[in-house]
Amino acid sequence: MKNKIILSIALFMFCVSWHPLIFSQSITLSPSKDAYLLLSLRPGSEYMANSNYGSYTLFSADEWTAGGYRTNVRSIIDFDLTGIPSGAHIAEARLSFYAMQPQPNDNYRHMNYITMQNTGYKSNACYLERITENWDEKTVTYNTQPASITTNRVILPISQTFTEDYLNVDVTSLVRDMLANPASSFGFMLRLVSESRYTRMALCSGDHLDSTRHPRLTLRYLDRLSTSNDYNLLLKGDGTLWAWGDNSYGQLGDGTIIGKNLPVQVGDQSDWKQVSAGYTHAAGIKNDGTLWVWGTQGMGELGDPTQRIVPELVDSSTNWAKVSAGFAHNLAIKTDGSLWAWGNNKYGELGDGTMFNKLQPVKIGYAKDWKEIEAGFLYSLAIKTDGTLWTWGDNRYGQLGDGTTSRRVAPVKITGDNNWKQTSSGGYHTMALKTDGTLWVWGNNTYGQLGDGTTTPSYVPVEVGSDNSWQSIDAGYEFSMATAVDNTLWGWGSNTYGQLGDGTNSDQYSPVKISNIPECAMAAAGWSHTIILDYNNKYCGSGLNIYGQLGDGTYNIKNTFDCFPADPVLKSSNAANSSNTFGEGLQTDDQESSYLLYNSPNPSDGITTVFYHLAEEPENASIAVYNMFDGQTREFRIVGSGSSSIQLYLQDMPAGIYSYFLIVNDKKVDEKKMVIVR
Repeated sequence: MKNKIILSIALFMFCVSWHPLIFSQSITLSPSKDAYLLLSLRPGSEYMANSNYGSYTLFSADEWTAGGYRTNVRSIIDFDLTGIPSGAHIAEARLSFYAMQPQPNDNYRHMNYITMQNTGYKSNACYLERITENWDEKTVTYNTQPASITTNRVILPISQTFTEDYLNVDVTSLVRDMLANPASSFGFMLRLVSESRYTRMALCSGDHLDSTRHPRLTLRYLDRLSTSNDYNLLLKGDGTLWAWGDNSYGQLGDGTIIGKNLPVQVGDQSDWKQVSAGYTHAAGIKNDGTLWVWGTQGMGELGDPTQRIVPELVDSSTNWAKVSAGFAHNLAIKTDGSLWAWGNNKYGELGDGTMFNKLQPVKIGYAKDWKEIEAGFLYSLAIKTDGTLWTWGDNRYGQLGDGTTSRRVAPVKITGDNNWKQTSSGGYHTMALKTDGTLWVWGNNTYGQLGDGTTTPSYVPVEVGSDNSWQSIDAGYEFSMATAVDNTLWGWGSNTYGQLGDGTNSDQYSPVKISNIPECAMAAAGWSHTIILDYNNKYCGSGLNIYGQLGDGTYNIKNTFDCFPADPVLKSSNAANSSNTFGEGLQTDDQESSYLLYNSPNPSDGITTVFYHLAEEPENASIAVYNMFDGQTREFRIVGSGSSSIQLYLQDMPAGIYSYFLIVNDKKVDEKKMVIVR
């Protein structure tokens, strides 16, 4: 039982040296700018509404009179959120304000009917609202103050004392809104709930002489998941990278080709900035702007013709900003906004106008306004800074959304809209979010993955329902997952292995709310499994688990999300002994030197060559190809010993994902995967 013996040893070593997975990272920010806004209608004082108070030490909301004329004060403040990693999900945001101290007179302290014991004073409760227009700390005035929005606004309650601090005020929803709408988010406005005299809330600004009393914003953001095929990558807030699931091609990057059913750290570095899981290869960018790849090769996706089981540099550039790993190709954006691609190009998925594979990144066009990218299953998606959506590559099922089924070898603009925010590619279907919170889908719909209640494909974007409250999306191979702004989780499409997590194995043709996940931060959909992160420091998995891709220490298939806290104590100590029931009747044995190498081409149109090694002349040996969708196995007999190969003819088998096994003397000794495309 070679494979399971090695796996048991590896897991034992992993468990005894385990460091708890910290699923979130906290940072505390000081104000990047703030300003005091003053209106006085007293004759001769009107100039105040056109004056700038950007360096004022008081951060206040007031309503008074001066000589019987109205005086009103509001304050605005902003924090630089650009340091939050792209794709991070805010678990918690807390804003802290300190009362003015010392307070030489009533102009510098909270005033209301409680503190003054005078019913002539009003409540000083205040709103904190999201500012939607840009402003300059050195020029902003009361008359030029930016607009704010009431959505998810927070109330600071009436002060109980003259010196009450407002610490750790929950502004989570406001900050999530800010990150979701960066083009219309410029901080917080403080203003009275009721602007009627007489009352004041008096706080310290970021210009107060005592820096310990400056406002502060503390954020706790979740790690980022990237899932593809049968494995997962988890980028933690501390910059470390973790992986689990299938590792047949070294795609976990841990220096082995042994699968893991619990997370294992990739190297010992803590400088990862962004990662992306492709089919059997992965890519990532470090904080220094360097680009790294690992896993299988064959189409140039690694940049050269060698397999890598640990991350290795693509080139010497240090200006890479984003990367996306696809089926057998990669897309990347540099810091100057230029778009680059390399790897397989059989279907024009690189977008360079050709169908020739590229071993090294090539620049796509001359534009320098690319913002978001998604390398999919033989096709590509991208969004520009102006909000326009572009697609190219394979289009047999209308997955490009241009109204045709024609292949495109260069980027094509989709619709005339300019408010696209996020895209996600499935097997042959596409999901996309707009900035208005609406969700759109197109492409193949055999299993209801478009969520429109039918199985009819669409060659153009169609809206899912009429809601405008969608927050994030991720497309699996033949299913779709999404979260709403209330953090509920929804799924639809193929559900053969319970990948939707709704407690059934039935396909769903419209979005179904996943009831046992009350607060989902993000969902990452693989080929037949889903991993989610919730806001309670847990990760959860549902669906196919034959390679340990659920990360729960077992190989058990599940149709509901079982969630596990970061503390590994709950991981079953006998998880390494769990049996893998996939491929029933094929049992592992300790055949020390018989193994599979790889098959080429992969993907193929059904004709592919499998390379293998037999330690000695067996009584019988074969290559068995197993279709996990219908359970059919086809065997090809092999003879002899040493390294050899056999050509397989599988043109009559449907397109899909297959496992193939090396069977020696009626016992399975190794397995890998192949894909057949049409």
